[in-house]
Amino acid sequence: MALVLQHRVKKLLASQQSMTSTKNLVDNLQTLVPVEGMSNVSEIRTNLKSQLDNASLGVAEGILSDVEAMLASINQLKQETEAMDGKCKHILAFLDCTERTSNAFVAQAGALSAEKIELQQELEESKQFLAKYQVDPLDIALLESKLDSTDETMSVFFEVLDRVDQIKANCKQLVEENPVSTSMEFLDKVCQHQDVAFDKLYQWTIHHCGNAENEPSRLLHHAIRFLKARSAFYVHCKEVIIAARRAMIVRRFVTALTRGGPNGIPRPIEIHSHDPVRYAGDMLAWIHSSIASENEYFKVLFDGEDSAELQKLVGLAFEGVARPLEVRLEQAISSQGAFLVIYQVVHLLGFYYFTINKLIDPTTELVLILQIT
Repeated sequence: MALVLQHRVKKLLASQQSMTSTKNLVDNLQTLVPVEGMSNVSEIRTNLKSQLDNASLGVAEGILSDVEAMLASINQLKQETEAMDGKCKHILAFLDCTERTSNAFVAQAGALSAEKIELQQELEESKQFLAKYQVDPLDIALLESKLDSTDETMSVFFEVLDRVDQIKANCKQLVEENPVSTSMEFLDKVCQHQDVAFDKLYQWTIHHCGNAENEPSRLLHHAIRFLKARSAFYVHCKEVIIAARRAMIVRRFVTALTRGGPNGIPRPIEIHSHDPVRYAGDMLAWIHSSIASENEYFKVLFDGEDSAELQKLVGLAFEGVARPLEVRLEQAISSQGAFLVIYQVVHLLGFYYFTINKLIDPTTELVLILQIT
């Protein structure tokens, strides 16, 4: 009984929901189809069907209009897409052409870069070749310019002479390995530049050799070292220096005899002329001391010469005092008749003869006078 009752309750509840839906439908139906004035259901149904058909048609027409508008939009979008596709194809074709052109440019640029590197290498090799076998124009200008006595200018000049000498050696080697006209032209050009440089250096050296009365100059030393490659210039420089030193030694000897040292100290040698031994000893001592100084001078100035040549140069420089010394020694000896005094003077001469003979060339006039006297 309970189950039946429960079933009936559920059915009534379900019927209640259906009735509510039906009521809502009827209420809405009245808004669609006015039922007033209609006598039966059939008329209402017919009128409702007509209204629903009209509503469906309106909805369909609205949908159709929307679809047509959408189709028009799609068609326009298609046209725009086709236009864009055409532009994209044009751009792709342009990019493809640009890529091919760029590849060609890249290949050409690579070839030009390789050619540039090769040309730079050739240029560098050419520069190295010219630097090895030709004198630089700046060096040529310096060699042809007027020389002055500043340390900086002469140092640069000597450096250029060293480079020219090296280039000349390179050209000689090139001529030996490849004796063609070009090699000979290189050598001839270098020799011309070197001749000009040596002529200018010779004139500069002669001028300074004539004034070689002070301490040996570093610049003069370098100049003489370079001129040693030209024997005529070198020999003449020796002669000029010897003449200048000879004149200076004579003046100093005369000063020592007559005036003495600075402020009269030491006293003049001539003061002791009445004492032959003291007189001869002072003169010979002065000459011996001066020879030692001149030895140092010539060693510095002609450091490439052997000792025999240096002794010869010093001996030639002292030839100027040989005759004045001889005259005074003879006067000192002849003025005294005492045998003991003569013996002392001769003994003194013998001592200085053997001493000076070791310092200068034995064949020079000064040594011969000491030997004869």
